[in-house]
Amino acid sequence: MASDDEREVPMIDDTDIVVLPDQTADDIDSDWRDAAARKLRDLELLENRPPHWD
Repeated sequence: MASDDEREVPMIDDTDIVVLPDQTADDIDSDWRDAAARKLRDLELLENRPPHWD
């Protein structure tokens, strides 16, 4: 087995590299507020369930 100093490392084209975005949709404050609003709305709907659903 060859040492790391002798190992050939193939070079890749820079256009083949996929770079991740600096910020994603799930770490933006507005999305967290929207999620919190949806959660509150879900809780409100559960509290106001019709009696025949129980």
